[in-house]
Amino acid sequence: MTEQGARALAGDGHDPDPGERARAIRDAVLALPEVARLSAGALGEVATYLPGDRVPGIRFTPDGTQVHVVLTAAGAEAIPAAAGTIARAAGPGPVHVHIEDVETSRIGKDA
Repeated sequence: MTEQGARALAGDGHDPDPGERARAIRDAVLALPEVARLSAGALGEVATYLPGDRVPGIRFTPDGTQVHVVLTAAGAEAIPAAAGTIARAAGPGPVHVHIEDVETSRIGKDA
């Protein structure tokens, strides 16, 4: 993660732009072994929209940050723990984790 991204997540008093914060959250969440990928929702509507770009799976609302994910099979074994880990990675402030799906292609198989 870049220094700028780390500052965006640290809540160190500076006010990052939404794109910087969304990208930092994306990078932190995707680094977790419980997360297979971010989800933009059934219709692709969950995203942070930026000029000429978008960050799927991350949305800022007045109630906090929404993080929409697809879990790995390992993450699905303990969904509450995985959601807590994701929320801490996306921190600080209110984070609402939405588990959209579980990647089942590896369940029951030696990966």
